[in-house]
Amino acid sequence: MTVEIRTQSVKPVRNTYAHIARRFGDKPASRYQEATYDLQSEVNHHYKPLWDPERDLYDARRTAIVMKDWYALKDPRQYYYGSYTIARAKQQEGLDRQMEFAEKRELLRGLPLEAREAIVFAIVPLRHYEWGANTNFSHISAYGWSTAITQAAIMGAADRLGLAQHCSRIGLLVDGNTGSTLDEAKAFWVEHGDWQPPAAGHACADRHGRAHP
Repeated sequence: MTVEIRTQSVKPVRNTYAHIARRFGDKPASRYQEATYDLQSEVNHHYKPLWDPERDLYDARRTAIVMKDWYALKDPRQYYYGSYTIARAKQQEGLDRQMEFAEKRELLRGLPLEAREAIVFAIVPLRHYEWGANTNFSHISAYGWSTAITQAAIMGAADRLGLAQHCSRIGLLVDGNTGSTLDEAKAFWVEHGDWQPPAAGHACADRHGRAHP
C-alpha cells in the first residue's frame, strides 16, 4: 500500500479587512494597521449623550484639531495594544529588578541626610505632576477623534501613571516604606514656591520651614 502525501495551498478570498484594503489595497497588513486605521466609530451611536445633547457620542467637533486625514498621525514605534503592553512589561521587569536591588541593600536609606532631603524635595513631588499628565491624556483619549490619536493618548496616560508610581516607590525606598516622604512631597508640591507660585500677598515656606514672600 502506497501512501502519498500532498500539500495543497488555499488562496484566501481577501488578504485583509475591507476598511484596511480601501486605504492600503488588498494586501497583507501589519498588526498596527489592523488595530489602528479607520476604527473610529462614526455612525450608529444610537443616542445623544445627556451631558452634551448638541453632539454625538463620538464627535469630531469636540476637539480643536482639524485634519484632512485623521489617520495621518503615525506612531514610529508601531504601537498598538499588544506590542505596547509587551514592551512595557519587559521594561517594568527591568525596573522592578533595580528597585528590589536598591530596597534589599537599603541604598537610598543609606544616603546622607542632605541627599535624601534633595530626593524628597525634587523627585518625589513629580508623582503629582505625572498624575496630572495622566489625567490630561485620559481626557484626550475620551474626547479626541480617530483611533490613531486616542490610542496614543491612552498609552501616554498609562505611561504617566506608571511614572507617578515609580516616583512614589522612590519615596518609599527613602523612608523605609513608612509613607512619610509622600506626605512631605505633597506639602512641597502644594505649598513650596519652587513648585507652586504663591498667590498675591501670601508667603510660601521653603523645605526647611522658612517663610518667603
